[in-house]
Amino acid sequence: MNIEYVRQLTEPFDACQLECDGLTRVLHTVLHNKQMSHSVMLGTVKLSVDKFTPHYWISLPNKHVVDYRARMWLGEEAQHGVFLPVKTKYVGKEIAMLVLSDFLFYALVDGCDQS
Repeated sequence: MNIEYVRQLTEPFDACQLECDGLTRVLHTVLHNKQMSHSVMLGTVKLSVDKFTPHYWISLPNKHVVDYRARMWLGEEAQHGVFLPVKTKYVGKEIAMLVLSDFLFYALVDGCDQS
């Protein structure tokens, strides 16, 4: 899997004013529409002794994580974007998540500066 391509697809949506659940829904839809293998995860994100639950993220087959919202809960030290988790730890389970309809997708990303 081309990690740089995943970054190109997902990074523009970091500008959206969505929390982890909404952004994960958007990114799941983007990756699904590009037929890219991934899993939607729900659980806990941890950094040192700090943790946040419930948290949503995307797991890729090559062990990379797609998470643009861990910093919202854990601060600037948390890993961000598309990465191999080293400092930021994830514990959770795969969940089923519906792909957004075009209407809902555009409603969620409306107003995001995706330059």
